[in-house]
Amino acid sequence: FVAITCFQMLADLATALVLLWLAKKFLRPEAGLLAGTFWLLYPPEVAISTWVTAETLFTLLVICSIALYLSSLEHAGASRSVLTGCALGITTLLRATAILLPFLLILPLLWSRSFRRAACLVAGYAVMIVPWAIRNQIVLNDPIVVSVGFGAAFLQGSDERLFTIEGKREYYPEVHADAVRHGIFKPSSDHESQIDRWLFRVGLNAYKQRLAQRPLSIIPFEFKKFLRLWYA
Repeated sequence: FVAITCFQMLADLATALVLLWLAKKFLRPEAGLLAGTFWLLYPPEVAISTWVTAETLFTLLVICSIALYLSSLEHAGASRSVLTGCALGITTLLRATAILLPFLLILPLLWSRSFRRAACLVAGYAVMIVPWAIRNQIVLNDPIVVSVGFGAAFLQGSDERLFTIEGKREYYPEVHADAVRHGIFKPSSDHESQIDRWLFRVGLNAYKQRLAQRPLSIIPFEFKKFLRLWYA
């Protein structure tokens, strides 16, 4: 545990150094020094680095992927684009939050008609992702590209009563019952991909009912979600 904690703290230090490098290259060294210092002193990240979680390493991989991507834009060769894709693939395997990021990053390449570099980036990404997707299909008999969980997160964010653990225990039955009344039933299969899609549909139903019954409540609701996301 001590070794992992030390590794994660070093990963945080590496994140700050990459921020410093990016700022020196594209802005000013003072900006990088400020960003890196703020990152190292950011209370949630300091706390998270002492837990055994994926967030710290994920953050480092994200910022390294962006640095590689910006570097690849300055060089005509395709090797850096492949390396960028591989880095993004490893990042996505760590946390599926980044699963669509490569397809956003190739847009500037397509706009500038750098089709070869765009293809190399996607190819590097696929080399990392596809074996895991194949493994999921073979072992789990389930077409899961990386992981599931989006539906559950979407559902929890669809109603302020579900934001807390106590709220989920109390109000999930009510939200699920309302979904059943609108023709949304839990699948009989135990495949996680189908369950995830079902949870997404339950959350979507919660949004639809809010808009239909109390449309003005969406404004303070989204504002509250924004504050909860950024308050730290």
